[in-house]
Amino acid sequence: MENVAWYIERRGKLLAEQFLLALSPDNILLNQEGPFDYLAVFTQKDGAPILIGIQVKATEREIGGRYHLQANLANRLLRANIPVLVVVIDVKTNEVYFEWIDNAISPERQDSLE
Repeated sequence: MENVAWYIERRGKLLAEQFLLALSPDNILLNQEGPFDYLAVFTQKDGAPILIGIQVKATEREIGGRYHLQANLANRLLRANIPVLVVVIDVKTNEVYFEWIDNAISPERQDSLE
């Protein structure tokens, strides 16, 4: 099958949705026009809501523990007023990698993005 960008992106999002559903959120919202790919809603034991932004990146390349985000995207995600989870999908192996954006980029690197 020919490597087609739309196929890689769609497959990545489907695998990300499967991953997110396994976390048992109250709701997952596809956010086509917003700053994130998805918004996930969870409820704490006391009833307080938790809203999380999800950014999905799909690739056919071997990840090897590292994935490079574009500087402008990384900076935008770091400045969000809600927690942001970056989910990277290897569509060849169905491997899912994830990290909070704050932990994914060292403080020194974060300073250089501004």
